[in-house]
Amino acid sequence: LRVRSTARESKVVVAAAAPLRGNMAYKPGGTYSKFVLYVLLLVYISNQWCRYLLNYLYAVADMDEIGPGDPKGGNFQSMARATHITNSQYGILAGFAFHLSYVSFGLITGRITNQCNRRTLIILGLLIWNGATVLLGTATSFPTLLAARIILGIGEAFSAPASYSLIADYFPSEGRGEANGIYAIGVYVGGGLSSLSIAMSQEVGWRMTCQITAAYGVMLMIVVMCMIREPIRVHGRRNKQSGAVTGGPRKPSLMEAVCEICKSRLCCLLFAASSVRFMGTYVFAAFLPRFYAITFPEENMKYSYISAAV
Repeated sequence: LRVRSTARESKVVVAAAAPLRGNMAYKPGGTYSKFVLYVLLLVYISNQWCRYLLNYLYAVADMDEIGPGDPKGGNFQSMARATHITNSQYGILAGFAFHLSYVSFGLITGRITNQCNRRTLIILGLLIWNGATVLLGTATSFPTLLAARIILGIGEAFSAPASYSLIADYFPSEGRGEANGIYAIGVYVGGGLSSLSIAMSQEVGWRMTCQITAAYGVMLMIVVMCMIREPIRVHGRRNKQSGAVTGGPRKPSLMEAVCEICKSRLCCLLFAASSVRFMGTYVFAAFLPRFYAITFPEENMKYSYISAAV
């Protein structure tokens, strides 16, 4: 009886270490957890790079703006020249086309993240949004660009919910703040790489810049497929005898969750403040690069490096 009891206690200890699927165990917050975190950071960088790529490629000064002395020609360097889109059309691409699909599918992916394999969701997202980036690089007209941005929004909606959920399972509660902070760096690194896309487009062309950006994402997709494991979720009820996670309390419906959030005055104020803040941020992100391209067309390269550094 003592041997059986000891064996059962050992199983509980192993389960408490949050085993991975595939009979592999890891220590929450340990070396493998940190490896997963940095891979997710690289995925987030790809996410942001692809998201803001259009903003900076549209800002590349075309041949008419910098004069006829450009040996490579405006179609090679400038998306605006090659696709003949107007500022109004660009505003649709940078705003509603992406964000409407991103927000709509974000509600769906956030829900299915609680039920599906999160590693698979990230792989699917990488496949979709990098496929959209390839499509962006082949575009010759506004409809193709519009389709690429809508697909991009759908794909990128898979990333954040699954990544934050994985971080919660790979790190103990006392280490999640630091882990989430490291993950959030991806916003700024990805935005910086997007700015450097101006310089890249002047060297290899805007279409090849899109392909290079997508190739980076595809390589990450392979890394996630081969080296990241789906952990057993640790936020349900754990059986005292077997150590298995058994589901936890009943999950509220979407409407129940929304109603519960809206009951809090503080949450409503945070939503309002965040909305105003992001509206201002996205306006700057969308039109500041183009403003500099029109005002200082000969300083495109300098702007690319300065904006990336800032």
